[in-house]
Amino acid sequence: MGKSFIEECEFIKKFKNWKTPNSYDKDYGEIPYSSGVYIITTPIYEFTYDGNAIRIGQDILYIGQTQSLKKRYTGHNYLSILRIVYGYVQFYYKERKTDLGLVEKQMIEEYEPKFNVQYKPI
Repeated sequence: MGKSFIEECEFIKKFKNWKTPNSYDKDYGEIPYSSGVYIITTPIYEFTYDGNAIRIGQDILYIGQTQSLKKRYTGHNYLSILRIVYGYVQFYYKERKTDLGLVEKQMIEEYEPKFNVQYKPI
């Protein structure tokens, strides 16, 4: 597996302060309009062994930055395409007012997501 795959325990440790709209109401009214950085991941890979569900991790598919998290979530083309390809994807975000580009760039370099062609500052 490539750098984009992250084990569940590592993901929880690194992204524990990030939010996901799936934990809010189905209208996603809680997603702020403020700027921030976001990641799109596959669902957690899970399999059953001897009747026990074993969760191993997930792939980070895309990392981005935006001036409006809510607008990006509701109108992101990659989200639509990735939902078709994977059936389900997870959207995590962190509100951030400064250093959006730096955080995005560092994360892209660290994880090399499958669908990030290159880093592009906004």
